[in-house]
Amino acid sequence: VTVLPNISIPKNIRANELVTFKDETDKATEWNWKISESGETGNSKSFSTSFKKAGRYTISLSLKGEYMKSDTTFQVSVANAEVVQ
Repeated sequence: VTVLPNISIPKNIRANELVTFKDETDKATEWNWKISESGETGNSKSFSTSFKKAGRYTISLSLKGEYMKSDTTFQVSVANAEVVQ
């Protein structure tokens, strides 16, 4: 059965800051995250990363579990790093 994922996506993402994406999909037991632009991957319920530059990034998530699967892609916007004065 194909299901819609339940992903927590951070808001106000800035370059060079650690961010965490988290999946809360019921009955998921396998996760495969990928950032298209960097090729960075992760395989747990939560995926933490930092983006080197401002811009738009495409993230894919494939889920599997007992009697379910899901493939989704979404984009995030990353702002310039905050300037400390």
